[in-house]
Amino acid sequence: MSKFDKVFNCKSLKPFIKTIEEILPWGGISESVFVQCVYKGLPFLTKIYWHSKSSRELYDKPEGMNPSDTEIAILRILYENVIKKNYTPCIVELAEAKTCEGVAAMINKEVKCSELTRRPINSYSDSIYAMYCKYAEQIANGISHDKVSYAVLERCNWPMKFFIRRAIGSSADEVIMLSLIFQVIHAMYVLNVLYPKFRHRDLHTY
Repeated sequence: MSKFDKVFNCKSLKPFIKTIEEILPWGGISESVFVQCVYKGLPFLTKIYWHSKSSRELYDKPEGMNPSDTEIAILRILYENVIKKNYTPCIVELAEAKTCEGVAAMINKEVKCSELTRRPINSYSDSIYAMYCKYAEQIANGISHDKVSYAVLERCNWPMKFFIRRAIGSSADEVIMLSLIFQVIHAMYVLNVLYPKFRHRDLHTY
């Protein structure tokens, strides 16, 4: 049993909400949510994956893995084959991952979504429930799978672009920039050596 099983309880969001320190303003095409958490003194970053159906799943035969499942699977592979073998530390480390099914029923038991949408959002609890209510609606409309995944990642509270902006103009900005550029290029090189068909090439940050 993982030490995070009590946090990511598939029957209730309350244990997870209690760990939240901050909901980070990051995003991407997948609309995943990043949350800073602390559990028993251990700080960590949680990425919430919504299992929205891809175009292929909606309009064609659903072959292959959902993009959310794919990303978690790749992070597991990179942890085992790249990070643990000390090829490069410059890849986000996946500490734990868990998938919960029956999301819509769980939310409907825990909160009245119709009432939540009518009142101001004044807490992390309300924000999280509002996100899940929106997702439950997508599930009901058949455009998302009835499940959600959580990835426990190493703690990080700044996207790279914020770090770069802060570094520019400082006494060490040239050293910092050279170090960052080297780390990115080296990590991409290592991945291409280990996996010649690796084609991510997406270094965006929000």
